[in-house]
Amino acid sequence: YVGGIEHAILHLLYARFYHKLLRDEGLVSSSEPFKSLLCQGMVLAESFYTESAGRKVWLSPRDVKVERDAKGRALTAIEIKTGLPVHSGGITKMSKSKNNGIDPQTTIDKYGADATRWYMISNAQPWDNLKFDEGGIQEVQRKFFGTLYNTYSFFALYANIDGFTYKEKDVAIGNRAEIDRWILSELNTLISAVEGSYEEYEPTKVARLIQDFVIDKLSNWHIRLSRRRFWKGEYNTEKISAYQTLYECIEKIAILSAPIAPFFMDRLFQDLNTVTQKNSVSSIHLAVFPKSNKTKIDPQLEQRMQLAQNITSLALSLRKKEKLRVRQPLSKIMIPILNSEMKANIKAVENIILSEINVKKIEYLT
Repeated sequence: YVGGIEHAILHLLYARFYHKLLRDEGLVSSSEPFKSLLCQGMVLAESFYTESAGRKVWLSPRDVKVERDAKGRALTAIEIKTGLPVHSGGITKMSKSKNNGIDPQTTIDKYGADATRWYMISNAQPWDNLKFDEGGIQEVQRKFFGTLYNTYSFFALYANIDGFTYKEKDVAIGNRAEIDRWILSELNTLISAVEGSYEEYEPTKVARLIQDFVIDKLSNWHIRLSRRRFWKGEYNTEKISAYQTLYECIEKIAILSAPIAPFFMDRLFQDLNTVTQKNSVSSIHLAVFPKSNKTKIDPQLEQRMQLAQNITSLALSLRKKEKLRVRQPLSKIMIPILNSEMKANIKAVENIILSEINVKKIEYLT
């Protein structure tokens, strides 16, 4: 059924009601219909119109320039060709009658199929209505695909310099740096959550989980804290561990994301596999779906690192508010402590926090 979950349920109830009447009259003998319901929401878009001779003339959203407030609400709208003000018809389903439809082929040619798919799936469940916005696709291109591409580019740049082809034996998890153990723990936690969401037909949750991991954990935290390890001249166990960890993250993220973004992820997978030959398959869509390795999951380490991220984010926002640049060192930061466990967790990541916010010491307030 196309039209939103509320309408679909209503139609289902009507169908069952009339079927019962027909069955009670002996006109049908089959069992109750529609035990399974597949529902697809509508794609919505803002509509605009002008008035001519007392009639509404609907305009394409691409022919209208809109000024919006901080919450995204339209303040004024003018027709681009004439410069004349137009009226808003509200947000309605895309239709030819209101001329607010977007040509899917034009959108795909402009932004790519994967970015369009990721935007639509990550923004609303398939059975919910989606307010379509081209700006949302551009944001997906920049934030998710751009970040993942830059992550791969960073890896490829230094891997080519050092000649890393993943020929070395895997470094044992216990011999890896804490930041590597953390991201691998987060990766395996992600794999478990993504597999469960796919099995429950929750693609929106999958996309959001992967997006959060790539942007906030892999790029903004792991790579930023690991850059110096890639810059070091000596090709030792620590550097090999850094390469193997980042390779594993990129490869598994590609496989996890392939059902939603099949083309981009297949190219990413093949670019990795062409060099290392770790997989014998010719396409990511023939690769084995990753399994979560429970032995690599460390909930306490994830909790400590999340605490470090939260404190760092809060401290940097305070710096920004007070117009204190990060390059300007501060003598101390005071953190209120709820209990001894919280204090121990912060102390375990104290060096990371001090380095990220450029503060000399932490004062704990009990």
